[in-house]
Amino acid sequence: MIGKLIRMNRRQRRAALQRLRENLFALTRYIVDADPYSLIADVGRDVVSLSDYALAVEAAGIEPGEKVEASGVRNLFGANLAERQAEMLAVAARAPRMKSPVIHIILSLQESESWTEEQREEAITIILETLGLERCQVIWAQHSNTSNAHLHLSIVRVDPLTGYKAGTDWLVDDLHQALALVEERQGRAREPNALYVAREGAVYDADTDIMVRDANGQFISGWYKAIGRKHHRIPARMRPKRADMIAAAESALSWSELHSTLEEIGVAYDRAGSGARISYKGASATASEVHATLSRPRLEQRLGPFEPDLIRLNPAYEAYRNAFDGQLKSLRLARDEERRRLANWVSATTATLPPGAAKVVTQSIKAEAKAADESIAEAFKRAIARCTKHRLTEKAWTQAGEPVAPPPAISPCLLLPAAVDGVEEQWKVPSHLDRNETGWATEYRLPEGTPLFTDHRIAIVVHAVDRSDGIDEALRIAAARWGSVTARGPEAYLRLVAERAAVLGIEVLDADGLSLTAVKEVVERPDLSTPATAPSAIHWEEPDLADDLVREMRIDRAIRELENFAGPSSASRNARRYQGEWPLGPARDRVER
Repeated sequence: MIGKLIRMNRRQRRAALQRLRENLFALTRYIVDADPYSLIADVGRDVVSLSDYALAVEAAGIEPGEKVEASGVRNLFGANLAERQAEMLAVAARAPRMKSPVIHIILSLQESESWTEEQREEAITIILETLGLERCQVIWAQHSNTSNAHLHLSIVRVDPLTGYKAGTDWLVDDLHQALALVEERQGRAREPNALYVAREGAVYDADTDIMVRDANGQFISGWYKAIGRKHHRIPARMRPKRADMIAAAESALSWSELHSTLEEIGVAYDRAGSGARISYKGASATASEVHATLSRPRLEQRLGPFEPDLIRLNPAYEAYRNAFDGQLKSLRLARDEERRRLANWVSATTATLPPGAAKVVTQSIKAEAKAADESIAEAFKRAIARCTKHRLTEKAWTQAGEPVAPPPAISPCLLLPAAVDGVEEQWKVPSHLDRNETGWATEYRLPEGTPLFTDHRIAIVVHAVDRSDGIDEALRIAAARWGSVTARGPEAYLRLVAERAAVLGIEVLDADGLSLTAVKEVVERPDLSTPATAPSAIHWEEPDLADDLVREMRIDRAIRELENFAGPSSASRNARRYQGEWPLGPARDRVER
């Protein structure tokens, strides 16, 4: 038995409600009258010749010479076709945003088979129940006088009780499962390339013999994961070639050999994002869905980095894709490196703590580090999302004018400690900026609310990358706290950081540990971005810690524990900080060291 599902897509037409009416009326007239002109007029309004007519007949699933043998309805109460059409239109109109509220299903038997009245009713029931459409309105008809007896069903897939879409998003796959159940129940011959087979009321995947739907009709979600697939359906026309594809992948000793073998059977293998996609006669599926052996990561383990098929290669487009992949890889490597540096800095910081103070301080340092790590990861996530917007298919790349490379990737703008020794010195808080403390982070803003940067204590994320006033304050805090500062970010940001660092007399290093200011020609210039209302001189304020009695008691305890401690100079500096001689900064004031 062969099944076909055709969606009557009203969104492709103008005047949605009017087109819905015409779709529904044309389909139901065709089904009950076997009048192909009713349906063809809707499928193609420009049908004016016999050749156009023949093409429209094929597209609509119509066989010339059809004759209505029997017809009926489900969940409709009208006495005639006009009343039933009005009922169906009223329900379909309740779901105005639904793309295809009306569907047309065709069930065709093999030439040697026929329907009895009981078999016909049973087949319709199985189809509707398996697709989850048993409560939907249906007009059906059995057409004959053709080489294959077949049923037509016009279904409004809107639940009359709720007004919502009925059935799943995989109606075609559900239809294939229903066909297997009908074939088993009625003893009909299976099609050669059937996707599923039924035994004792349960449905099994034809390739793997894994149960897909149990005897109670319950679909087994995720059954395909047991065989390493990400999805449970691949196009039917690709299934006959599946064994040949697997054999080609297992026997190939190079990418060129794999492409050559696949080309012999009409199959193309192309990369798609971080994976690959297989195409065959207009149908396609991700390689891992076809079989785990065909997945790009598994093949790269054996054949090396992916190599495209040189015969089908467009060198200019391939250069664009390589440039894009390079940008994406650079962002991911930079993200991993910054998070690794952060972890190393935390390890060095906790290693310099005195034994007695470690119990008090380590937990808060790790909490700060976690918040900073999440902020850096989120910043890179946004940067990667911006980058992936420029991933173009070859068609989109051609329409975009065949650019040589995607726009430069904009990485997050960071200030970090250059030395990974965990040492922090005294720093002061700029009083003319507004502060918003959230958890372990402090966001600094201009009085009108513009965010300048977020201080995570062990990393500073710069938001206003083109404002010299914000970069100045971030540099002052970073230099006072860490001494030597490292800047990370796009070239324009690094140039501005180099300029402002030279003016402020602060040494800033790049990712390679070289001085940014040493290779930049800096010209002093007025800061025009600072609001006119900003004070002419920067005022500093010391954090007021005297009124925190709990903190004072804990500091006294830490001092007593440290009285007999003698360690290296870096540890001594940290000990002095925890004794209260240096301020701890706004974010860490709330947790005792």
